[in-house]
Parts: sequence; C-alpha cells; structure tokens
Amino acid sequence: MKEAKLKFKPGNFEIINSGDNYKVGDVINFDESETGGGGVNAIVSEIKGKEIVNIESSSEFYDDAVFTWENGNQIRVKITPKHNLQNLDYVTISGFTTSLSELNGIEQIDVNLYSSVLTSSLPSSGIVTDIYVANIPENISIGSSIGIGTETLKVLNVYNGIIRVLRGNTVIS
Repeated sequence: MKEAKLKFKPGNFEIINSGDNYKVGDVINFDESETGGGGVNAIVSEIKGKEIVNIESSSEFYDDAVFTWENGNQIRVKITPKHNLQNLDYVTISGFTTSLSELNGIEQIDVNLYSSVLTSSLPSSGIVTDIYVANIPENISIGSSIGIGTETLKVLNVYNGIIRVLRGNTVIS
C-alpha cells in the first residue's frame, strides 16, 4: 500500500512525507476518518526524483567497423578484432553522409554472443592452429576474430568442425 502524509491548509497543502512508488496520474486516496472533513480529491501531477550525484560515460572508437544491411530495419556491424560492447548498450554512430546519413545517431544495440565447445585440447604453441569444435557458430567466417580465454585469434578457414586460426594477438586481462 502506498502511503504519504499531508498537512492540509485551506487553499493548499503541505507534503510532510511524500511516500514511495507513486507515478504521475495516480489518484491519491485520503483517509478522512477522524478528520471531520470529506470530499478531498487529488491526482499526482509531478514526481520529485532522487538526486543525481554522478553520471559516468566513456568513449571508444571503432574506425574500421563494417556495416551491412541485414533487412530493411536491421544492420549488422562487424568490429575486428574485438570490442567491449555489451548487450543493450547505447552507442553513437557518426560519420555517414548523403544517403546513409539516417544511420547517424544514438542507438541501443543487441550484441549476440556465440559459443561452442572444444572437442580436443587447444595446442599450447603454433602460430597457425587448428581448433576442433563441437559446432561452428553461424557468424564465424574467414576474417572473423574469436576469443578463447584471454587470447584473440583471427579465423583463417572454417571446415567440418575445424576452425583454423592465426594466433599471436594475445590480450592480457
């Protein structure tokens, strides 16, 4: 039950305790027992929010991102070798001109994560390595980057449950 305390004076009222979980348009129900009055009607017209004490933002630039039309309303963006974006992040897209300028702006993104399982252990050495996996995610192709542990690998070829990769792009976390 929502509860607020008001002090009523003819012509106006004073809010003593504003209560919680109200929204604009809520009807305020008054307990008129023991007041000697009645017929008070009120609707919440404004909400006082919590004080904002800190706003944080960060910028990362992906100058080599490749944009591909998926259908009339969806665009796939490929960022190699990797990115730090999370599902439902907001991003600012800029730099498009002429017929593609409609892509510029702030958008909330969907980040699809794909995974598979190694069917044999990952060799500890070798610049070009074959990785044996249970299934190859549909978005993996030549030129893609994949991550295993702290290592980022560039895909050289994909065939029959094997992903051939170029190693050497080690990332320390």
